Amino acid sequence: MLTNKVQLETKTATSDHIYLCANNTPLAEVYEALTQFRTYVYGRMKEIEEQQKAAAEASAEQPKG
Repeated sequence: MLTNKVQLETKTATSDHIYLCANNTPLAEVYEALTQFRTYVYGRMKEIEEQQKAAAEASAEQPKG
């Protein structure tokens, strides 16, 4: 079976980013998928930020000497 796909592509300073979906995907579903991606990425960024903050606090609490 052959199907058509839609490809959305954007470039950032260091990478190319591609989103593929079926040709007949409603825009509301595309928006929902992009929102889920954004939510996931934001959550991961917050986790990393919290880990870095905890590591910085732990190293600040250790006595120097």
